[in-house]
Amino acid sequence: MNMTEFIIRDRVITKYNGCKKVVHIPYGVTEIGQSAFMDHNEIESVTLPDSITGIGANAFFGCDAMKSINIPQGVRKIDDNAFLCCESLRKIVIPDSVTELGMWCFSECKSLRTVLIPESIRNIGALAFNHTKWLDEYFGDFVTVNGILICYKGNDTTVEIPAGVKIIASQAFNECKKVGKICIPESVKRICKNAFTSCEALHSLEIHNSLKVPKCAFDDCGEVAVTIA
Repeated sequence: MNMTEFIIRDRVITKYNGCKKVVHIPYGVTEIGQSAFMDHNEIESVTLPDSITGIGANAFFGCDAMKSINIPQGVRKIDDNAFLCCESLRKIVIPDSVTELGMWCFSECKSLRTVLIPESIRNIGALAFNHTKWLDEYFGDFVTVNGILICYKGNDTTVEIPAGVKIIASQAFNECKKVGKICIPESVKRICKNAFTSCEALHSLEIHNSLKVPKCAFDDCGEVAVTIA
């Protein structure tokens, strides 16, 4: 293997200098660093070794010809924008070592139809799967993963969040312009920042008395009355 393809510091790939369609990351590398493969649109396939434990922010941002990549067991976090605009990516299998998905991590992956998400996931960033076939074809109005509501797809003016939802993710109601009232069940323990961004018609949020609502939950909304059910 031509090791000059990769700039590696402390076992982290910081930059890729190659031009291959098929890329094999050398064993021993523990992390794909921030923006390491950004805009390498010649890449069609990437194989990651079992030594990888992290995929950094923007790691494969803009690799729009990449059709496949494996995520090894041992990876703990897929960081912000890691696969943003990988428009040819069709399938992703996330191992149960992963606990967190960063914001926009698979957003704009327009061919991504198959997503396998383990029960280990505890945090999902804003718009992680925005503009993917997986999200577009998801059955039902409430897109939930392990009790995390990541997207509301409906058109109702009054929305009752289903019992069992534990977290309302950041921008879960992004630009839901028709929603006027949201009723939140007792199962919800956390509302993330910017959860209701740009809900222009939202005027009422009904919560239970132990739930705290961050001030930044209503960015770009009008005046919202928060009442305890």
